[in-house]
Amino acid sequence: MNINMNTPMCTSIRMRMKTRRTAMNTNTFIHMNMTMNTVTRIPMTDKRMTTGMNMPKTTDRMITHMRTITKNLIPINTNKRDTMSAQTIVKTELFQKCLDFHGHLCPGLSFGYQAAMAGMDWLTERRAEDEEIVAIVETDACCSDAVQVITGCTFGKGNFIYHDYGKMAFTFISRRTGKGIRIYRKHVPEPSPDNRHQELMNLVRSGQASEEDQKAFKKIHEAKSMEILDQTPDTLFDIREVKIPLPPKARMEPSVLCDKCKEPTMGSKLETLDGQSLCRGCLAEKNPH
Repeated sequence: MNINMNTPMCTSIRMRMKTRRTAMNTNTFIHMNMTMNTVTRIPMTDKRMTTGMNMPKTTDRMITHMRTITKNLIPINTNKRDTMSAQTIVKTELFQKCLDFHGHLCPGLSFGYQAAMAGMDWLTERRAEDEEIVAIVETDACCSDAVQVITGCTFGKGNFIYHDYGKMAFTFISRRTGKGIRIYRKHVPEPSPDNRHQELMNLVRSGQASEEDQKAFKKIHEAKSMEILDQTPDTLFDIREVKIPLPPKARMEPSVLCDKCKEPTMGSKLETLDGQSLCRGCLAEKNPH
């Protein structure tokens, strides 16, 4: 079920989205979001917020009142998310970290940045130092690199899980709260192919592009990337809350020698065949199909 973006909860999500990019440090903006989340999730009947106040009666007035209260408690920078340009985004420290990790600016990285930022906003969590957050990605394309940088979920920590589904879809789960959100690209009819862009891409991928071709390709590619960064997550993605079992944490266990190659292997990853304990590499050689 898709989230109704007009509910008070989603209003608070959009407000957090607008605030988060006022800080360049990931931990800082997540801390701000967590504070805002604590405020905006207090029921309107809570005495801490209603004592001495004339509470609005209509839904619209309640939302407006909530915004006023939140602004009074936490200063909101005028450089808000909805008005922050792509030119400004690419200069932030966090986006630069994504660029450094991935190696270049491209549409896929921009999609991943947008999805990961929206996911972290919704979870109201800090960047994972260990396994506090789980990210499940359904593509091995460029966008997954931005997810690793922003969430702190990595293959090495065991909290970055890849499903080879060929979808630009991401699920983010908080181990602290058990809450999860799935963010996937909206279905939009594909535009007519840009023949020049496709031609240049083929030349670059084949290694036959001239210096001029490479510059032209980079210019088109970066322009498309900036178009994506100029949009808000709710225009790019469908977003819905999900409840799925948390995957087990990364296992740590002694290594055992494979009977064939004699290389140390995690014991639980060995398979038995013809009385031998084999690593999966050796097993694949014995059973290529």
